Amino acid sequence: MILSRRSFLKVAGLSAVAVAGASMFTGCNVNNLFSTGVVYSAKVGSGITEDTIKKLNESKYTNAVPGHSDLYSGNDDKRKEAVQNQLNGAAKLNVEAAKNVEVDTATIDYKRNDKGEIVKENGKEVYVIKAVLVKKKSNG
Repeated sequence: MILSRRSFLKVAGLSAVAVAGASMFTGCNVNNLFSTGVVYSAKVGSGITEDTIKKLNESKYTNAVPGHSDLYSGNDDKRKEAVQNQLNGAAKLNVEAAKNVEVDTATIDYKRNDKGEIVKENGKEVYVIKAVLVKKKSNG
């Protein structure tokens, strides 16, 4: 096999990119690094059904927002805006459950399992945004 300088540089460049990229995935759970989970509930008396909440919590389009939880830890408006943007985007993708709902409150808390225990991944607590929804007010 004849290896030209051009071929060698292509392979060397691709190898360097692969090695650098692989290092991003060590030490942290990818979900915790690139996104923050969202857990939905409905404000009492809002008229939002349990089925809607279940669909939103299970949808891959609505169950997380971009960015590590540290981005949302101290800013209520930023949390609300991030979750609302996610819902708006999902609604445009025809996720019916995301239509006609808006974020009333959004708090950051530990992710918990069915027993109420704090979930740990890689030895660290996992945070989620708990979003309470209400029906969108009509524009008319």
